[in-house]
Amino acid sequence: TNYVIVPLDRLTLSRVTQLWPNHVVSVPDAAHNDAPFQRPAKFNTKEFRLITSSRAIVLKAFLSSTANLNILYCDVDTYWQSDRTIPRFQRIQQQHPASEMIAIVDAKTVRDGLICSGILYLPKLTTSSSPRILDFLSIWDAWILTNQFLSDQAALYKAYAQIVKAQQQEGNSSSFIHVLAKNNPHFPTGKVYFEVMTQEQRSDVCIVHNNWIRGAAAKRTRFREHGMWILPGRVYKLPNRAECGI
Repeated sequence: TNYVIVPLDRLTLSRVTQLWPNHVVSVPDAAHNDAPFQRPAKFNTKEFRLITSSRAIVLKAFLSSTANLNILYCDVDTYWQSDRTIPRFQRIQQQHPASEMIAIVDAKTVRDGLICSGILYLPKLTTSSSPRILDFLSIWDAWILTNQFLSDQAALYKAYAQIVKAQQQEGNSSSFIHVLAKNNPHFPTGKVYFEVMTQEQRSDVCIVHNNWIRGAAAKRTRFREHGMWILPGRVYKLPNRAECGI
């Protein structure tokens, strides 16, 4: 298992290249979207959309050039709690051999319909699979470029819905994109992990996604409160729910 870091803006690229020069891969110049601000961008804002708009083409580039590798794309606001993460995805893929991308539902306790673009598993390509998944990534990118959505995640769900509808019209009930059931015990949302799960339930989690809370400061504080942040730094006050927009 190896890892690479893909900075989506030039400032981050410069910083992480100094720290981990052998693990940094830059997106093409044309894909950089440097928003005119210096603060971290919050989810579902224009600034966030500008930074994350290259996500689909990054995945397509990796998948096209590394056909013999399995790819697990993961956002930076995650904590890998278990070394069973990769084997868990591989087991899911074995159970659903037709799947060419495994995604996670990003929803609150009672809300359905969103797919998380922050954690995506793409098994290595086969001769039969490559056109479908690569075409899907192109459709996702096309929806991003319409600028109709404030996040690449909304565009991802639109692309997924388009693919599912096309397959249904063709009489094909199975999708090559496998979406895990809501509240999967191994890959829960931050909402479920931090506010719903018991300590015993948390022990089975593979990746903790620190989402459903807004702002870098709030994320750092929540990580620190749960022993998931080991870097030194100032202590940030955790905003209340209204300030976080949840």
